[in-house]
Amino acid sequence: DMGNPEVLTITAAMSDETWIQVVTAAIEAANNNGKVCPNPSFKVQKFTILPHGFSEQEGELTPTKKLKRKFIEGQYNEIIEHMYASKDVYVKFKGPRRETMA
Repeated sequence: DMGNPEVLTITAAMSDETWIQVVTAAIEAANNNGKVCPNPSFKVQKFTILPHGFSEQEGELTPTKKLKRKFIEGQYNEIIEHMYASKDVYVKFKGPRRETMA
């Protein structure tokens, strides 16, 4: 299943139960694949859908498209803490939304 074809934006996917179920199923499949997750520490426990992608322009990626972990941890500290505190697998993003470039 490829999700809900009526959902055309990331923001809409954030609240769409079909998309959340599709992502959850993909994570479960990866978690249950011994080649992908050779031990439990590799498993994805929780996730959120951000309203935008990471970009070099916003300082989240290096010029070679590697994630700047320290920057991300600072920028998204509130949702990260919320995810750790939540019992849910999908934790809805409730943070500031930045404008994305078209």
